[in-house]
Amino acid sequence: MRRSRVLLAAAAVGGAVVAKRALDSHTARWDTNPDHCDGDPLGLPATTDIEVAAADGARLVGHRCGDASGPTALLVHGYIESVGFWAPVVRRLAEAGLDVVIVDQRGHGGSERGTAPFDTDTLAGDVRAWVEGLDLRDAILVGHSMGGVSAMAFSATHPEVAAARLQGQVLVATLAFPEPLFGLPDIDVDPRRMIGLLERLMQRETLALLFVSRVFGTWPTRPALEATRQGIMRTDRQTRIDAMAMLRAFDLRPHLPSIDLPTVVVAGSHDQLTPLAGNELIAEAIPGARLEVLPGMGHMLMFEAPDAVTDAIVQATKPADAAR
Repeated sequence: MRRSRVLLAAAAVGGAVVAKRALDSHTARWDTNPDHCDGDPLGLPATTDIEVAAADGARLVGHRCGDASGPTALLVHGYIESVGFWAPVVRRLAEAGLDVVIVDQRGHGGSERGTAPFDTDTLAGDVRAWVEGLDLRDAILVGHSMGGVSAMAFSATHPEVAAARLQGQVLVATLAFPEPLFGLPDIDVDPRRMIGLLERLMQRETLALLFVSRVFGTWPTRPALEATRQGIMRTDRQTRIDAMAMLRAFDLRPHLPSIDLPTVVVAGSHDQLTPLAGNELIAEAIPGARLEVLPGMGHMLMFEAPDAVTDAIVQATKPADAAR
């Protein structure tokens, strides 16, 4: 009996050692994978502060940089993100001579949550507040993830304003209806309980980064993973709950065929959060839309493939290259 216990204990220790080595080997790659953010995933260039008032009076804030005489790109970030998540793309767009406008969605970053329901109508209205408040003309509307939801809701439900103000839109790793998370069965999710679990998980660094790495593709880097973890914690808690509830209940599919803007959809082949199939559906449903698939990439394309995202935006500013 004693010998059996010793063997079991030795096996347990050996298994733990093997698991620890495998974990160390896996996480070590985060420090050697190609870093397309130059070690600074959230570093914006010098910007000018801007703000507008939403329909419910909420103060929405953002930043502007680049060449004021160049084509304008309005960048809208995703769930539990902020303007900084666009930083690698913003730096490249500014260098390319674009007029870059980056905005915090309501309840994110410096923007107020406001009193309006957190739904697609409100998000569409917020985009309208930006394009009209800044008097944008011939702009390219760019949305990542939930920012893509805001962009599609705006262009579908405010078609006259979109036609007057926009030249096209670029949708980056987005969704038009609730997608099964990480390929798991589509089950009801209590946003409040889910946020509580996320908060506890994010306090444990290694486990948190392992979890966050699932929204990346083949080559995540430690700075990008850490930036994503911090984004989860810094977003207003009630906004996290309200936005998650919206993302588990909305459906823009009936509206997509009415979008009349040149549209490019950029998606990662390894995106587990907004899977490629959903992005393909969007590209098929919007008349004339074009799909660009980035092999090996996941959901955080601003960090993983900023050159490709930048190129899609720059090309969209050129009428001959914009897809209708």
